[in-house]
Amino acid sequence: MVALHDMALKRRVRPTHIFVQELKEGNTWGLQQLEIPQLWKTTQGADINVAVLDTGVYGEHPALAKRVKEFVIINPLGRRIKASPSFDSGCHGTQVCGTIAAGKTANGLNIGIAPEANLLVAGVMLGNANLRSIIEGITRDVL
Repeated sequence: MVALHDMALKRRVRPTHIFVQELKEGNTWGLQQLEIPQLWKTTQGADINVAVLDTGVYGEHPALAKRVKEFVIINPLGRRIKASPSFDSGCHGTQVCGTIAAGKTANGLNIGIAPEANLLVAGVMLGNANLRSIIEGITRDVL
């Protein structure tokens, strides 16, 4: 932990310069800090399925075009309910999906770690979400 803390102190974030730097490099600050462009030389996530159990996803978001392959709601009784179009009850799921597999913004900025990955999304954090909803979501995506 000390090494990470020391590194953070050496790499101070200057918000006024971040956006300009992001546009110049074509990647978000986070992608640059994690050296994701180097990883992309090996893979961008093609043919990889990533399960996201969250508040859902706004699959029509332009940055998520063609990434959401499956969407289901799992209610507090554990029932799986197909829903179309996909939706996000709290916006958090869309942000998570974007961090994982979004492509580019309208101005060409890369924002997702694995922009070619497939997203299998289950809305489990809706209303009276409980442990059963989450377990059913895990069962759906793992088994």
